[in-house]
Amino acid sequence: MVRQLPLLLCCLGWLFTVAQGTMQKGASISVRARWQGTSYLLEAAEFLADESQQSYWQFLDSLTLPGNSNSSGSSDDSTACWHSVLDQSAGLCWPQVAKILPVVLGVRQYSARLEMFRQLAKQRHTGSEAHCCFVDVHGTTVTDPEQLAAATNKAASAIQVAKNSSSPLQETDHVFNPDKQDAPGAVAAILYAAPGAECWSPWHEALKAAAANAPAEAPVVYAHRPVLSASCKAVHPCATLGTEEQLVLPGYGVEAVLKNMEYSAIDDKSKADAAAAAKTNKPAGTDNDAAVDIDTSDLGEMKGFKFDVLAKRKPHLVQELMTFRDTLLSTDDDEKIKVWDLKDAGLQATSRVAAAADPLRLLTEISQNFPSLVSSLTRQQVPDRLRREVQQNSKMISPGQNFMLLNGMLVEVKNFELYSFLDRLRIELRLQGQLQSLGIGPGLVRQLLETRADDNEDGLEQLRLDLTPMKQVLWLNNPERDKQYSHLPRNVNHLLNMFPGRLTAMAVNLMHLVVIADPLSPEAVAMAGIMYRMHGRLLPLRLGMLPVVSDAITRVEARRLNPGQIVELPTWQVSYSSNSLVGTILLE
Repeated sequence: MVRQLPLLLCCLGWLFTVAQGTMQKGASISVRARWQGTSYLLEAAEFLADESQQSYWQFLDSLTLPGNSNSSGSSDDSTACWHSVLDQSAGLCWPQVAKILPVVLGVRQYSARLEMFRQLAKQRHTGSEAHCCFVDVHGTTVTDPEQLAAATNKAASAIQVAKNSSSPLQETDHVFNPDKQDAPGAVAAILYAAPGAECWSPWHEALKAAAANAPAEAPVVYAHRPVLSASCKAVHPCATLGTEEQLVLPGYGVEAVLKNMEYSAIDDKSKADAAAAAKTNKPAGTDNDAAVDIDTSDLGEMKGFKFDVLAKRKPHLVQELMTFRDTLLSTDDDEKIKVWDLKDAGLQATSRVAAAADPLRLLTEISQNFPSLVSSLTRQQVPDRLRREVQQNSKMISPGQNFMLLNGMLVEVKNFELYSFLDRLRIELRLQGQLQSLGIGPGLVRQLLETRADDNEDGLEQLRLDLTPMKQVLWLNNPERDKQYSHLPRNVNHLLNMFPGRLTAMAVNLMHLVVIADPLSPEAVAMAGIMYRMHGRLLPLRLGMLPVVSDAITRVEARRLNPGQIVELPTWQVSYSSNSLVGTILLE
């Protein structure tokens, strides 16, 4: 056995050399964070916390992990854990928002927040890494649930003596009973633990009971900071999914393909002399064997045919293969793309991407392999609708300018931030889900979202509604068709003869005035009087009103604040009866 060991090592070395020789040359560089990867389970919980704290606590209370804590951690178990986390999280948020959850977890958007909780536990509680779960009760570390009652009573007494004690809670903490957070004499109990650990359930139930049974003069505020300590031994594999290696920062990376560009000076004079000598000494009768002198290693591939492989397999057909290759080369000139064939290459590529089942994948393929695909793109038909839309956009956008719109709002592309864009996209999906829950169709929701002016706090002040074809507006007059305007001039040049600051009577729809209000409100009645006087002066204004039911606005706002609450749709019959009332007021 000892004598065979060198032979075995030589075989392994040979296999390693062969494997290394077959590896693709190049270097892949990635940027890694300074902290270890965080749990996908905790990141999903943080995702729900941004939706609402109620969803966060519902997720923790109803969490069920597949398999058992003694699973092997194989790829099948990891896949089951991944789908389990996604399915349980998706049931606690809007279906539209749930679609972006895999992307958020994939780019590790909440890993930095979880690392912040880990650093807080390390800085404020020295030696806390030795405990998997512990509670901070106003600076006192409690590691046993049975000691929780004594610690809260002691902290309540200290708070009553101090009177001006500040709360240790942070804005990022997850509070179980936020209604008691600002109560006088409140005792904050902060749990540092992760769901899936063996010590999680006892601490969670003990703190919920303490928060429910605490006296009113000294309420216990239960807060949670998710931390998966390295000292946790009895942890479910699903809770550790994503913590296997150091975190790779998404969006940062370099792939370098290395190529040897060095030039070597080689004296091939001896090779040329040897070839000439071999040709001179060539035996008679071998002149017809031309296939022997043909170098088939550089033939390569042409039009899908690998001529070097064919020449090796059929050496007696080398001449025929060379003739066939020359034929393909001669026909290649006829298939070259002309300059005028490329004038619509951009539109043709856009048309193919828009009609694809996976537009993003096809866009990536065309962008990276455009020269090889341009021949087929030139045969793509461009729809007239796309051509008209591009022509319309070219009137407002400079050529070569890159921009991106999200539901009609401009997104910064020069200083693009992935996480900020995901937050913006998530807000749009949440708003879409809220509108669709009110019975509005997806097409109308998209049109409604595009009416916003911009993504800022003053967006409501700059809101512009597109009411065309204005079927919802109750029109009160039409200066271009009503008989009482027939004797008035219709030429807009008549505006030059009026006094500055005053409109003159004309039979022209110069402007539209639409009042959007509750018809039964005092403001709407006052506005009706103003519109009635404008109508009597025969001004070139087309007057209209769009009734709005105040109860509907209240219900929409309640549905937005409480996504899980069932809100009935407004009774539009009330709105219809109000329209008749306003029409009577203005036309009498």
